[in-house]
Amino acid sequence: MNTLKQISVFARNLPGKIKQITGLLSEAGIDIKSISVSSGGDFGVIKLITDKPDESRSILESDGMTVSVNEVLTIEMPDTPGGLDKVAGILAGYSINIENASGFVIEAGKRAAFIIEVKDPADALSKLKSSELKFLEAKDIIEPHG
Repeated sequence: MNTLKQISVFARNLPGKIKQITGLLSEAGIDIKSISVSSGGDFGVIKLITDKPDESRSILESDGMTVSVNEVLTIEMPDTPGGLDKVAGILAGYSINIENASGFVIEAGKRAAFIIEVKDPADALSKLKSSELKFLEAKDIIEPHG
């Protein structure tokens, strides 16, 4: 399946919480590929894509954090004006509802990634099979290129 594992950490909205998470992962030699943070009042959710999602989860849980892992779709798109609009149009055309999303640049001016959370990733992939979208796999963003 063309999905990635995304780690969600549920935490109190306090100074230093992100440092606590990044410090634990850094000490373990884990590379954070993507991060997004959202908060509402006293609590927030920190979402991460790492090169070792299962190990990341274990480390964070061992430190007493509440962690979940879910499958997300990661779509490659051009890093140009209109790149995201084209992807959004295709998703809308296939009636794919995006519950949460984030993005990052892979190669400036050339390639970017749009990470989407949907209710049923397998169903979304099935619907989008005939679309022109390119789905990234872990090896596409986690393994070093050179």
